[in-house]
Amino acid sequence: MPAHVDPLVGWRLSQLELKYERLDKEGSAGVQALTSQVRQLAADFEAHERQHKEEAKAQVAARRWMVGIVVALIGPLYPIILIFSHRGGI
Repeated sequence: MPAHVDPLVGWRLSQLELKYERLDKEGSAGVQALTSQVRQLAADFEAHERQHKEEAKAQVAARRWMVGIVVALIGPLYPIILIFSHRGGI
């Protein structure tokens, strides 16, 4: 299993593997339940991936706001910073 897989997803996959092994021994009993769980796992994984993408977008937006605020504050203060830096310090 890849290292970047969420522990909960890994646990659910191991549970499905155990059920698959049991199905292999017992035959077709429970195939419908296994199919349902695999579908649910796929849906959970897709929702998890969407959540990560939304969080990444939110982080990018927050960084852009922070850079904009810093630039907006430095612009008017830049002449004052230059004046004090030429005098030998603040």
